Amino acid sequence: MLDHEAYEQAVTMLSEARHIKVFSVIHNLLLCHDFKSKMNRIGKQVSLCEFDAEFEAANSDETTCALLISYTGESDYTVGLIPYLKKQRVPVLALTSLGENAISNQADCTLRLTTRERLYSKIGSFTTNDSIHCLLDLLYAGVFSTDYEANMAYKVQISKRFDHRKSSSEVMQED
Repeated sequence: MLDHEAYEQAVTMLSEARHIKVFSVIHNLLLCHDFKSKMNRIGKQVSLCEFDAEFEAANSDETTCALLISYTGESDYTVGLIPYLKKQRVPVLALTSLGENAISNQADCTLRLTTRERLYSKIGSFTTNDSIHCLLDLLYAGVFSTDYEANMAYKVQISKRFDHRKSSSEVMQED
């Protein structure tokens, strides 16, 4: 399902952004904490816009990349942010379902989520969550690879300074 050209465009958008703002409903934002943590460890500033999303959108500019995550692509909350973002010339990257929807029609770049779950008659959002997590991991890997050596050096340096982890396992030992 991953369109290679769209993926490359998405990686470029995130790599070039000074600030990445993630907009979604709260249960999807919970999945984004891992993405934020990974990106922060390579010096990319990521905000999860849980509150005052309209103000976050309005206070963005062309150096920001907005990452909109919406399974349906039609939620009033997320769709309502697009006019603010467009007015500020913010590049918009969408993670949303297959097919046309309000968000994919207005985004600068769209990556597609697995679309297998019904809106209400489901036990949980298992495939949606896996799809979001997979795409965020791929985006992180793509951004990391744009300057692999520098990102690896920075990540190791920052991790050594702040993580303070130890292990008695030889497999995990560092030089």
